[in-house]
Amino acid sequence: MTYAHGLTALTGVALVLAAPMALAQTKTTNQGISDAEIVLGTHEDLSGPVKGWGVPVANGMKMAVEEINAAGGINGRKIRLIVEDSGYDPKRAVLATQKLIEKDQVFSMVGAMGSPTVLAAQDTVLDAGVTQLFPLTSAEFTFKLDPAKPQDRLKFANLLPYVESTRAALKYMVDWKKPKKPCIMH
Repeated sequence: MTYAHGLTALTGVALVLAAPMALAQTKTTNQGISDAEIVLGTHEDLSGPVKGWGVPVANGMKMAVEEINAAGGINGRKIRLIVEDSGYDPKRAVLATQKLIEKDQVFSMVGAMGSPTVLAAQDTVLDAGVTQLFPLTSAEFTFKLDPAKPQDRLKFANLLPYVESTRAALKYMVDWKKPKKPCIMH
C-alpha cells in the first residue's frame, strides 16, 4: 500500500510536468528542474506519533523513485526525493518545508503527511509557487479551491474527502446492521 501511494504521487509529477501549470496570475516556479533531474520534497512523520505510517510511506516513495529512475526517469530526468521528518508537529513541518523550498529548491511537495502538518505548511508551499501534490490527508483544505486565491490552483489531492468516506461507511453500516436506533459519537 505504501509503495502504491509513492508511485501514485510520483506519477502525478509526470502529469504536472506535461500539463500547463495554471493561469497567468498564479505564481509558479521551475526551481528544482534541470536537464538532469527533478527535485521533489516531502515531510513525513518519521519520529512522531504516527511514525508507523510515516516510515513505510517514505520508504514506498523512495522505492518508487528508484523504480522510475531505473526506467530512465521522467523525460530523461532522474528524480531526487528529499525526505524531512516533521514528527507530526506543525512547527517542524513548516521549518522542513521552508528548508525544502529555500535551500533544497524543490520543484514540488509530494505526499506530505498529516492534516495539521500539511495545513501549517500549505501557504508556504503555495506562496512559493511550488505545487502541492497528493498530501496524505483527506481534509477539505487540500482539495477545496478558493477562486480568490490563485495559488490554490497549485494543490492537487487524490484521497476521498473525510466527509464522503464517513458518509459511505455510515450508509454501509446502517444497511448492513439495520439498527433500530443508530447514533454517532464525535
